Amino acid sequence: MIEFLLQVLGNEESDKVQTLICTGFAKLMLSGMISDERVALSPMLLCEPISDRSVGINEPGIDLPVA
Repeated sequence: MIEFLLQVLGNEESDKVQTLICTGFAKLMLSGMISDERVALSPMLLCEPISDRSVGINEPGIDLPVA
């Protein structure tokens, strides 16, 4: 079943369906019912890279904490 859902997740274009599958995976992982690393990484692999500009890092008036 996990293999099938991972395949559907990878091929699905609908954000709502991807969100539903990722939410289900998160709940199953938190409950300890699944521990497959591919499931943990799958939501991150769906994300498009973001630039500094898209998150407002270069906007005036935004102070970022110094590590």
